[in-house]
Amino acid sequence: MKQNKKKIILTLSPFMIIAIAIISAFGMVKSKPELKSPPVNIPAPLVEIQQVKFESSRVSVNSQGTVDPKQKTQLISEVSGRVIWVSEKFKNGNFISKNEELLHIDVLDYELALALANANLRDAELKLMEEEVRAKQAESDWKLAQKLNPQANRKATALTLRKPHLASALASLEAKKAHVKIAQRNLLRTRITAPFNAIVDGKSVDIGQYLTLGAPIAQLLSSDEAEVRLPLSQKDIEKLEEQGVNAPAEITLLDSGSTLKWSAIISRIEKKLDPSTREQYVIASIQDPYNLNKKHFTALSLGTFVNVSILGKSYKQVVKVPRYALHNNGQLFTVNESDTLVLNDIDFIPLDDKYLLVKNGLDEGDKLVLTRLPLMTENMQVRVSVINTNDAEPR
Repeated sequence: MKQNKKKIILTLSPFMIIAIAIISAFGMVKSKPELKSPPVNIPAPLVEIQQVKFESSRVSVNSQGTVDPKQKTQLISEVSGRVIWVSEKFKNGNFISKNEELLHIDVLDYELALALANANLRDAELKLMEEEVRAKQAESDWKLAQKLNPQANRKATALTLRKPHLASALASLEAKKAHVKIAQRNLLRTRITAPFNAIVDGKSVDIGQYLTLGAPIAQLLSSDEAEVRLPLSQKDIEKLEEQGVNAPAEITLLDSGSTLKWSAIISRIEKKLDPSTREQYVIASIQDPYNLNKKHFTALSLGTFVNVSILGKSYKQVVKVPRYALHNNGQLFTVNESDTLVLNDIDFIPLDDKYLLVKNGLDEGDKLVLTRLPLMTENMQVRVSVINTNDAEPR
């Protein structure tokens, strides 16, 4: 019996030891003093601000277009004949001056036509003189007949006085004079000249070629003045004084990285809207685009795609603000005296791709927030840092 008790005790003793150890450990854990976590102090986010200062500013409007000649004329032959002379300068791409002779057409037929017209004119002059003498004689004969026969009809008819004959001779003379003028004009047209200072383009004739009336000779592109047709939205046009007419403009090459610039002026505005884009076109005029008078640094070739900046209206008491500071397309954050955010509704004018002009919604001295936080709400606590907005980049 004692052996059985001893055996049971030996069997249970490990479990008893484990149980005692668990109870002791649990007691130790429960008796451990509670550790308190230190309070977490999260700093307010840092934002950069601009001190609001009112100033005067002038807007500009940008657009793009292609440089085209102001005048583009298809030169044609006004008489028929064989080309007997062509100017050395009359070649594609060359500059030609106004009234400069470009080519000659054989004049023999036209000199003969002029000589014949002059001969017919002399003949018509002779016939008119003869008819004037006959008319005077007819009038004298009628007066004599009236003296000899007082009872006769005292009113002479036009035919009696040969007035129709005289009118016919006079009309024939005028017709012959017109024939002479036509012959002289056709003779002059055998020498084809440039109607304006131009660039030769698409020349299609050469010496020895026979030209018919109306045959194309070349296309002439004016070199004194060029134009750029610029599409503008109605909002852009509203930024311009007098819809931009006579406004100065500056032309630069598009996407070339070039610093070359050309001065221009808005010469007119088209009255019709583009039906597909609902935009209106203004025309920028460039004097001496090929720099023939050395007014520019270099030439501006026709066909070049360019960017044009048009000087617009002036505004007073506005604030220049970076575009990236704008929220919800019409609101700006400022910081009050307690360094908390305040949301302001504003009225603004787009200045360019980087800036806008605020007309209403801000006060002088306001602290305008430039930094864009992931989360920004009104009355949010912030820390401020003042920066120079001229060097500011989007945050």
